Amino acid sequence: MQEQWLERLVEQVTKGLDEYTPIRVPLDDARADEECLIAAQTLFVQGHSSEAALATVRVNRARAGTLALRKGVRIDTIIARLFITNAALPGEWLDLVFGRSFDMAIVSELEGRVQTCFVVTNAVADTDTTAAANNCIAALVTAHPGNGGLAWLQWRTAAADAACYPLSAGDAVAVPVENTDQIHVLFKTANDKVTVTYKI
Repeated sequence: MQEQWLERLVEQVTKGLDEYTPIRVPLDDARADEECLIAAQTLFVQGHSSEAALATVRVNRARAGTLALRKGVRIDTIIARLFITNAALPGEWLDLVFGRSFDMAIVSELEGRVQTCFVVTNAVADTDTTAAANNCIAALVTAHPGNGGLAWLQWRTAAADAACYPLSAGDAVAVPVENTDQIHVLFKTANDKVTVTYKI
């Protein structure tokens, strides 16, 4: 176990990944579901300017329920996108800390060029589908908003029904892959789609 942690720590340093990222969110200007792309597994509101510093957030989907952002709040889930809302509060701010495992990366902040996105689909339901091959440093997989069923997402191994990450219509998740052909999707509804955006 100790050797595995050492290997992962070396990999983390080599790839330049951080275990956490602190971000100060100024609340001077009003927001209405302003989108932020960030890959993480934990969001913690570490500090604030005052008790008046308040905002709300939707996680991964613009239609998801709102959660309060105030000092002390912690959200534990896989995060790919945030939709932040706040009233104009001049001089107020929130300090957020995003935590991730060694394998997570912030797609929006990685150096590299965003490539043209491409679509993955299958005319046959309940079948493991592999994305086309493209070298990359990170990828974001987004389920098409018109999908009729779940898309089960996996990477580096075949996707299986109810055994990997579920994407509902409009959901998105960042995946730590070095080639987009490591992305596997199983669609519960034939002809549903996911879009893969990647950086090189």
